Amino acid sequence: MVHLVHKTQDVTNTDPAAQEIRTAVANFVKINENGTPEAAPFDSATLDVYYIRKATKDLVTGKVTYGNWKLNTNKGRNGFQIVSGAWALPTDSSSKITVTAPDLDGYEKADSLANGQLTTEFGTADNIISKLTTYYVPKSLTQKTINRVINFTPVNQPGTPSVTQTTTQSVTITRPVRVNADDSGVVFDGFYGSGWTTGKWDRYNKIPVPNDYTKVIKQIVTNPDGTTTETTLNIPNWRPIPAQTVTIDTLPTVINITYTATATAILEGTNESTYTGSPITLDDLNDGDGDNPIYAGIGGPTGAPYTLQAGDVEFSSDNGKTWTTEMPTNAGTYELRWSEQGKQNIIKEFGNNSIKWVDAQGNPISGPANVGTYSIKLKNSALSTLQKDNPNFTLTNGSGLADYTITQAQASGVLSGSNSRTYDGQATTTAEVNSNGQIGVTVTFPGVTDANKTYILKDGDYQWNSGSAPTNAGSYTITLTPDGISNLEKYILGLAGSGQNNTPNVVFADNAFTGSASYTINAAENTVSVDGTQTETYTGQEISVKYNANGNNSVQVSISAKDGATASLSNVQLDSGDFQIVDLSGNSIKATNAGGVYHIILTNAGVAKIQKAVGDNYKISQGTSFGTLVINKAQASAEFSGNPSSTYTGSANSDYLNGFSIKLNEPNNPTYNLVAGDIEFNVDGTWTTNVPINVGKYEVRLSQTGWEHIKEINSDNVTWAATASAGTGTYTITPATVDTQLSGHNSMVYNGDSVTTADLYTDGSTIKVAISGNNIVNLPSSFTLEDGDYTWNTQDGKTPVNAGNYSLTLSSAGLYKIQAAIDEAVGKGNVILSKDNTGSAIFQITQAISPDVQLDGNEKSEYNGHAVSFDPTNKETKKNFGFNNVKGLTIPELTADDFEWVDQDGNQIAAPTDAGYYYLQLNEEGKSAFANANPNYTFVKDGKSTISGRITYHIYPASLIIGVSGTASQVYNGQNAAITQTQLDNGDIKLVWGNSNDEPIGLGSFTLTPEDLEVVDSDGNPVSHANAQENDKTGNPTYYVRLTNTALNKIKALTGASNYDISLGGTTGNFLIYARKAQVTLNGNQTTTYGTDLALDPSAYHIELTNWNSSVPVNRC
Repeated sequence: MVHLVHKTQDVTNTDPAAQEIRTAVANFVKINENGTPEAAPFDSATLDVYYIRKATKDLVTGKVTYGNWKLNTNKGRNGFQIVSGAWALPTDSSSKITVTAPDLDGYEKADSLANGQLTTEFGTADNIISKLTTYYVPKSLTQKTINRVINFTPVNQPGTPSVTQTTTQSVTITRPVRVNADDSGVVFDGFYGSGWTTGKWDRYNKIPVPNDYTKVIKQIVTNPDGTTTETTLNIPNWRPIPAQTVTIDTLPTVINITYTATATAILEGTNESTYTGSPITLDDLNDGDGDNPIYAGIGGPTGAPYTLQAGDVEFSSDNGKTWTTEMPTNAGTYELRWSEQGKQNIIKEFGNNSIKWVDAQGNPISGPANVGTYSIKLKNSALSTLQKDNPNFTLTNGSGLADYTITQAQASGVLSGSNSRTYDGQATTTAEVNSNGQIGVTVTFPGVTDANKTYILKDGDYQWNSGSAPTNAGSYTITLTPDGISNLEKYILGLAGSGQNNTPNVVFADNAFTGSASYTINAAENTVSVDGTQTETYTGQEISVKYNANGNNSVQVSISAKDGATASLSNVQLDSGDFQIVDLSGNSIKATNAGGVYHIILTNAGVAKIQKAVGDNYKISQGTSFGTLVINKAQASAEFSGNPSSTYTGSANSDYLNGFSIKLNEPNNPTYNLVAGDIEFNVDGTWTTNVPINVGKYEVRLSQTGWEHIKEINSDNVTWAATASAGTGTYTITPATVDTQLSGHNSMVYNGDSVTTADLYTDGSTIKVAISGNNIVNLPSSFTLEDGDYTWNTQDGKTPVNAGNYSLTLSSAGLYKIQAAIDEAVGKGNVILSKDNTGSAIFQITQAISPDVQLDGNEKSEYNGHAVSFDPTNKETKKNFGFNNVKGLTIPELTADDFEWVDQDGNQIAAPTDAGYYYLQLNEEGKSAFANANPNYTFVKDGKSTISGRITYHIYPASLIIGVSGTASQVYNGQNAAITQTQLDNGDIKLVWGNSNDEPIGLGSFTLTPEDLEVVDSDGNPVSHANAQENDKTGNPTYYVRLTNTALNKIKALTGASNYDISLGGTTGNFLIYARKAQVTLNGNQTTTYGTDLALDPSAYHIELTNWNSSVPVNRC
């Protein structure tokens, strides 16, 4: 046999299904102010990626098989073609490409990597990343500039305008942005380094305080809703506006620093006017003509006179008890003082609110205020007024005075407030305590003003709960010292003044000064930063951080302060476990692959270790910088080996690669499963990737295509040699062993002839010779038997004739012919036929259906009261039955057990006894005996026996002649003679049944009664006269006893009467009637008178008969 190998053709360059253009698209999406995607600011950047896979066409079947996809570096530029946008393409066989996103003013770029540089890889996998997105995020969402504007308006020099000096303190804080996990938008939180940074507004020191001026510091913050909130900052003189940490929650702030002059408001002098009946006028107030006219105005830096207006002053004519702004009309002396309206007009006109209200001597323009006892005397003007109002009296001003006493008031103070600073390693100073103007003692006493109600602490005024001025971070409490209380008392006494005899206007209780203030030293915020590079070679295992403090191939850690002192890392003992490797989004990852982007940062535990080492005076956080882990590719090699073998199949073994192996010297020790085309065979001196088919031993080596496949293994992490690896192998194809199996079944109906080869393959035959191998191409699957190819497994080795089951097996000649057929089909030597277990077939010669066998015959016997016994072995009996239609059949020697009795309806019955017609037929044993005698036949057709018919058997009735025997007698009684029951009971008369006095078998029981018999003469007439004398043995004439016809009919009606032919015989019984012996006696009498004739009267006499039968009438005469 010649085995044909299908010819193939490489159609890679012509088959459309072997080449694809896949498109990578870089989209650019703008983010709204609310953080959600909006429209695209730029057209998408598009890149065509060319892919190819090897296509091999079977020129016989037309089927095309394909290899794996890979970049088609022969098209475009190394497999890429820019359609639009800015793409950085590889210059060698690298499969990494980068697209650069354009800049957009006012927006920051965010993508899966950084700086708008998106990189992806196009390998051999089908599912490549084909969509890249850059998000443009408004800088308003990532940057926020928060300003503190300080407007300082100094006191102007006379004649020059005041010029405001503006200082803007600007802090810009930022936060990073990342693309979310499903590349559908951006996120600002939830990744390493997320959140807003912080900044700092520096302290502002330039705040002079000129004499006679009060500084006013107003802070105005702009709330998120646009409204503003204004507060007054109470910063002690010569103290700066403190520095402030700026966070995302810090609001834009404006601080206005202005000055108000400290002026003295004066109301002094005396004016007079003459009563006119009308209220005085403003001219009366402002233009007095006395020596000391009323003067209104202010002194100080902004001093000037003031023209009183209506309502500016209040009048009192009752020594200050009541006051009114109404101009007085009546004569009298009036005291004047500033009204609230007047004060406000002064403030309005002169532009300050620090005015002291005094008289011309500098005293307050009210009644006495200081401690002391004062005399009150009625003014002459008041006396005149009284005289005028009381003309009927003459009034004089006596010498008596009223006393008015002002006692000392209680003064007190409360220390309160809070302040803080950042740890700087120095002890806290009084200046730092007072830096924000919030810590002070608020004093309380009559006359205290806003300008002097707060006492600013000085050295020695206070003490710390820590015992000394604190240095370390923490919360502390300040309380007043005795010296501080003393200084406070002096301060208040200086403000409150004294009265008569230099007695202070105020007095202090023992607990007049209370309270405390809090002061916090905040930990200095330090930032630790990781930088530097650790370089490793790919190992296939996870690579961890290897830290050493000397910086030898290791990242380094530095620290800087945001504010305050900078901690030292000299006592911090970091190790490799204090670092972690993260991706661009700050998520912890495992570093395994070469070329990956791996950032090294401190772990939370590492940061905590630094925090613990530097102490609580520092607040350690990790910055946004990072170290870099670089994993370089490892060098890899491979070695080919293997010496597998396979069994001939007639086609290329699809599993031929099994047994060859590639030992990959690569960090992961991976396994590579060879694929079609990876190896080539030396067939007749020519190297080919086509797998050999015929039996033989072939040299094998790795093909260049196979080597190219291996070079693709983990190519991102390892570098392979350019040429194929070392090593060779062999491939052996051994002859296939096939089996042949004779099997199946056929049958024929017995016909008396020997089985022929043609009989083996008649319709319905399953006899076959199967040739089975393991998927051997062109291997014959069957073989048709001919004479001589098989042998019969009979006892004598001859071809069977009779019905039965026979087996046949392949002969040596048959096996030889099968091997020859195989060699012709697949080629000699490729397949060897096994001669073991060649099987066998079954041939059945089934029984022929016998003709319809008919049993026929007649047999009879006389009823004898016993069941009939049928003996077919009896010669005479054999003459009375036989079988019809039995040509060619053997009649078996049947016994009585082979028959069964049936009635005329065919119902089986027991052997009959009673007279009648009965039938005999073969039972199952008889039929089996018939079948056993004829094994080549079956006596069943369509489920029914082919043996039928029956023998008719007649049991005819037995002859039964019934007679009477015995002698009975009676004495003449004048009646017809009859048999009595007593005579029957005594057995005088009996029935004669044939020749026996016993009742016949099976007749039934018959009880003889007197009525069944009759006594007759020879003529058959009844008799009554005596025929014998006493002692006679015979009668004359003879009387006979016989059955009546009625009795005969009764016997014939017995249950078993049908078994007999019943008739009356001539046998009768005898009957004697004996003559009766009788005596006659005449009895009776007649009486008459003597001498009288006696006439005979018959009635007087009667005859008595003795031994006379009363039934016989007596003839009387």
